[in-house]
Amino acid sequence: PLVNEAKLAVGNIKPESLSEIRSLRMPPDIIRDILEGVLRLMGIFDTSWVSMKSFLAKRGVREDIATFDARNIPKQIRESVEELLAKNKASFDPKNAKRASTAAAPLAAWVKANVQYSYVLERIQPLETEQTGLERNLRKIEERKQKLEDLLNSVGQKVAELRDKFQARTSEAAKLEAEVAKAQETVKAAEVSEIADELSTLPRRAQLAAAFITYLSAAPEDQRKASLDAWTKSAGLEKFDLRRFLCSESEQLIWKSEGLPSDDLSIENALVILQDANFINALELAVRFGKTLIIQMDGVEPVLYPLLRRDLIAQGPRYAVQIGDKIIDYNEEFLLFLSTRNPNPYIPPDAASIVTEVNFTITRSGLRGQLLALTIQHEKPDLEEQKTKLLQQEEDKKIQLAKLEETLLETLATSQGNILENKDLIESLNQTKASSALIQESLVEFHRLQISLDQERDAYLPLAESASKMYFIISDLSKINNMYRFSLASFLRLFQRALQSELVQDSWVEFIVKELAVGYA
Repeated sequence: PLVNEAKLAVGNIKPESLSEIRSLRMPPDIIRDILEGVLRLMGIFDTSWVSMKSFLAKRGVREDIATFDARNIPKQIRESVEELLAKNKASFDPKNAKRASTAAAPLAAWVKANVQYSYVLERIQPLETEQTGLERNLRKIEERKQKLEDLLNSVGQKVAELRDKFQARTSEAAKLEAEVAKAQETVKAAEVSEIADELSTLPRRAQLAAAFITYLSAAPEDQRKASLDAWTKSAGLEKFDLRRFLCSESEQLIWKSEGLPSDDLSIENALVILQDANFINALELAVRFGKTLIIQMDGVEPVLYPLLRRDLIAQGPRYAVQIGDKIIDYNEEFLLFLSTRNPNPYIPPDAASIVTEVNFTITRSGLRGQLLALTIQHEKPDLEEQKTKLLQQEEDKKIQLAKLEETLLETLATSQGNILENKDLIESLNQTKASSALIQESLVEFHRLQISLDQERDAYLPLAESASKMYFIISDLSKINNMYRFSLASFLRLFQRALQSELVQDSWVEFIVKELAVGYA
């Protein structure tokens, strides 16, 4: 502040005051001492009066003095000026200097202030050096900070770009999920359409099955096929498979393992028996304890009508039925079969609707199937075993497929929230889809292998056909004389004996004829 005040005072010196000093021939000591201090500080070592007058005569001398920087004062010059101030202390007294000249007082104050300020600058120079270093480091840090900020901004920009990409990918993923959901809905709609088609044709297929059981159970195999084909066409169906409609292939395998012949006639007869619930009949003990009863008779006894009609009487949690004059506890496990050897039994009209008639009389095609099975069991037992295993495996795959469908429906039914956001559900759906595809491929392969096995089985079909014709020719001998009656069991034994012979296949028919001639002679 002193320096600034002194500079301001110097700047206010009037030119006339400087001219007044410059006009002196011999200046007073006070003025000389003050000007000597000014010249020394300004770096002018010639302190003669002539040099002083020349300095004061320069243009802009006031500005030079006012803008002088005390930092430019060397230590030696400052010390010399300090000696001058100490030596001529009275000359630099403000009152004395003012008495000597109006311009001398501001110059004296300027000299003293700059000397003091130079001394202060010398004392704070290490601090300024340190400050300079700190400022340099600060600039470096700020530059580094700026670089880091620029890097951070670039990272932020990259993060923003990645966020935009992520949002775009998320939108794309959501779009894909929507497309997948739409595709799944399309597949589900197709499955629903297929199920709807099945349901729409279910009444007609059930009607065909009921008609078959009611009207064709006693008919021969050729009549069954012709009638069923005509009914199927009349019902507006492309095809109708009675066996697949009423039972599964695994059930057929169980029946075969229990001794049921594998021909179509026997399978259809088994279906008729098991599908018709009106076989439950009477006899007190059988009805009470749920036994199976087989009655050999021609016609239907009136006492059986309540059982055939299932005229049950509810008695609390139990049921009862009237047999004659008695009310008998009815057991649900009771079964009744009416059997007759008469090929044309008489069934009253009122019983025709409650009794199912099944014709077990052997037919040419049925016998052909049995003989074909015997031939294959003898010649290629592994072929029949492969077919049985193949059917079992196919049925297992179908069961797995049905379970997968049930699991899928249950998962969809129990899922909560948005299906598209349920990762577990989507993963389960993908696994179910993959498993279903594998099972479908296995089923296609099983079907192909089954066709191949059937082709191998058909190689023995001519032999079975010839043997079947032979049996019916022999059976027709009874028309000539009743003594010519031959059982099917004896014919099958002769057929198996022919198969066990070492003759070539072309000689089988002749051998069977010869064996029959010997056996029936």
